[in-house]
Amino acid sequence: MISAESVGPSLVLKFNTDRFDATNASLFSEAVANLHLEGKKSIMLNFESVKMIDSSAVGILLDFYKSLPEASRSITITHPQPAVASMIEFLRLHRVFRIE
Repeated sequence: MISAESVGPSLVLKFNTDRFDATNASLFSEAVANLHLEGKKSIMLNFESVKMIDSSAVGILLDFYKSLPEASRSITITHPQPAVASMIEFLRLHRVFRIE
C-alpha cells in the first residue's frame, strides 16, 4: 500500500492504492510505525493514486502528525486528486498539512 523513499532531508511516502479509508487505514499506521525519521525534516505524502479518503484515514493522518518529533512535524500532501483536496480543505486540514 505504501512505499517509502528518502529524498535528501525529506521522506516521501507514496500511496499505491486508490482508496485511503477504514479498510486500509491501519495498514498505514503499521507501515509508518517502522519508519526511521532521524535526520528527516519533512514528510511528503504522495496521494497521486488516491481518489477517495474518509474520516478514518484523516484521523490516522492526524495521529501520525501528532506522533512526529517537533523537528519532523512538517507534512506535505502532494498530487492530491480533486476529491481528496476538497475533503482536506473542507475539514480545514490545509492549515495542518501543506498541499502541493
